[in-house]
Amino acid sequence: MSPRLAWILIATFALPALALAQAEQEVVKAIHARLEALRRNDLATWATLVADDMMAPLEGATGSKQSWLAQHKAWPREVTYRYGPLQDVKVRINGDTAIVTYHSDQLTEVGGQSTSSHRWQIETHLRRSGRWLLLGVADGLIPPEPKAAKIDSSV
Repeated sequence: MSPRLAWILIATFALPALALAQAEQEVVKAIHARLEALRRNDLATWATLVADDMMAPLEGATGSKQSWLAQHKAWPREVTYRYGPLQDVKVRINGDTAIVTYHSDQLTEVGGQSTSSHRWQIETHLRRSGRWLLLGVADGLIPPEPKAAKIDSSV
């Protein structure tokens, strides 16, 4: 095989795979940036990482992004909302659209009291002007494993 043919084959098969892997990393980086802005209660930065036409279960008379921002702006500054480490992250990209799934603890603290739930997150991202933006999101509770019951053998 000629060196030129070898380079053509490499360019044909390897370079698209590298570009895809890089795009997947960019999507995950955008998710981390959005969640870090959320942890800091930096709504201005969060808004730059979310598409104006985002759709989520909060959708009502106003769009999801606007509803989400209004809800979080109404919270006292003492409320913190954050995610634990992302687990089992999977990214699928088709052109300028990415679907991402992961699960994580979602933690809320109010006045020194913490609550948490473990949830699946399913997100749709769209690449606009070279940036990955959250376009759609849904999550679902992952219930905790049941605790084994102790049975009194004398009964």
